[in-house]
Amino acid sequence: MATKVRWVSDEVWAALDPKAGAIRGAELKRLAVGAVLLVVVLVGAALLWVSGLVHSRLAWSYAEGYGAQTRDRIFATDVGILNNGWTDVRITGVGQDGPGLKLIDVSDRPNISTDAGRKPPFTLHPGQTAVVSLSYQVTDCAAVPSGAFDVPVRVERPWGTQTVSIAVPRTPASSADGLPAGTEVEWQRLLASRACAVIHP
Repeated sequence: MATKVRWVSDEVWAALDPKAGAIRGAELKRLAVGAVLLVVVLVGAALLWVSGLVHSRLAWSYAEGYGAQTRDRIFATDVGILNNGWTDVRITGVGQDGPGLKLIDVSDRPNISTDAGRKPPFTLHPGQTAVVSLSYQVTDCAAVPSGAFDVPVRVERPWGTQTVSIAVPRTPASSADGLPAGTEVEWQRLLASRACAVIHP
């Protein structure tokens, strides 16, 4: 069966708009402006996050030492808090209780590098580090978690209190702990084990 082909007459072809479907100049400008605004918003959001204005950019810096004693099953550890943001941060509290652990003291270190205050509350300027000593009493040796136990830092913000969790690296054990030298253990588990005089791998 033959297929019928319909030809467009010269009059109809002449009436067709050759620019039909093409993006007009005004529409192209609107698209360009929209793309620029989107880039500006994304860059602004990234800068706002990096600055620490929305969420305080605190991180673990270093720990200068720790100690544990078997008497009363108490141990202490030093936590370095670094302000990676571009603005001052007002710290109102550090640390928390946990399974088998009771936070009994938060004290300063003599070499704390802040201009105002040596224990919470204090202000941490951009790029500064504060070393805070946390003392814990072990209430249940077996209940102390063996997984990560982040240190919460409470920050004063215009809209209220914000809590930032600082991840503390695992701590190398020694042969005195009953573990192969260099074995890395979560800090709270290792120190609690020493305070309890029991090693939990």
